[in-house]
Amino acid sequence: REEMKRIFIDPAKCDGCKNCTLACMASHQDMTPLQVLAEVALHHPRPVRRNGRYAVAAVHDAHIACRALVAVILHQAGFHIFLQGPAHTGRRAVGDVAVAAEDRAVAALAVLREFRPSDTITVISIDEHVHSRCMLHKFLGHERTIQGINFVGEDFFEKKDIFHIPCQTVSRIDTEAKLVYYGEDYSVPYDKLLIATGSGFFIPPIPHFREAPNVFGFRDLSDALKIDEAFGKGKRVFIVGSGLVGLDAASALCHRGAEVTIAEMAPRVMPLQTDDYAASVYQKVFEDHGCRFLLGIGATDAVVDSEGNITEVILSTGEHVPCDFIIMAAGVRPRIQIAQASSI
Repeated sequence: REEMKRIFIDPAKCDGCKNCTLACMASHQDMTPLQVLAEVALHHPRPVRRNGRYAVAAVHDAHIACRALVAVILHQAGFHIFLQGPAHTGRRAVGDVAVAAEDRAVAALAVLREFRPSDTITVISIDEHVHSRCMLHKFLGHERTIQGINFVGEDFFEKKDIFHIPCQTVSRIDTEAKLVYYGEDYSVPYDKLLIATGSGFFIPPIPHFREAPNVFGFRDLSDALKIDEAFGKGKRVFIVGSGLVGLDAASALCHRGAEVTIAEMAPRVMPLQTDDYAASVYQKVFEDHGCRFLLGIGATDAVVDSEGNITEVILSTGEHVPCDFIIMAAGVRPRIQIAQASSI
């Protein structure tokens, strides 16, 4: 606006907080102070967690939230804020970013905090809660709550002074700018980066399996939550694979009264962990609890409904097996896509 007064910022004193840009956006969009603080928290993710809640703090210093509000107030009062020349590249404390919050990543964070007590540490994870992957079947079977499979306690991040960005997927890593991008193109700066994404479930190239919305893995808490929701709509479960993951899922769902069918390409259950005798013992226990095993048989096709959900699995024998949803437990692949897409 031409009638607006101008405030110029000395570029030598600019630390890259971008509050001048935020002020302009906030003023033109009529944002409230609370919305401004929320925006600061999103674009400068260094809140401090106290009493289970996040208080906005700073990437650069503890006054960034106040500076944002002051900038917005000045802008709304008729002042426009400009940089008088090119901006400084910005300052930041030494920062470490970890991608994932599972067993090994959390153990690494605890050790990292012990050896680097003054570093700023951020962790980005798909799941909202820290959990033990080995106990997921206890949650899925409703034998434990989410808190009951948390092996470090709900206040882990608060105690260790670690900022946790939950329920987000990392989209890319800019190694030159040292930025990790996640969500709707938000970014976190880093000096050291730990990638602990682990492995994800693998879906073989069976027709419809990779597109169907009722096909799930069983690797993370987010997977268990999706299966739990699906189980509320139908109890006929088809599991591909009879390894540890497949039998864990079968155990949990049988405990809740599911009708479970397990297909395994090998001639026995748990083929990588057992011999014929041990496999027969495990198989009998599961069969006694209502599971049906299809050994030496694979899925070759599927029947889908109008919404793309698989309603029947077609086996290599030609048999059609009705189902409400499918759990893939036929192997894993390392989650290395974000590293492959970078210059690492």
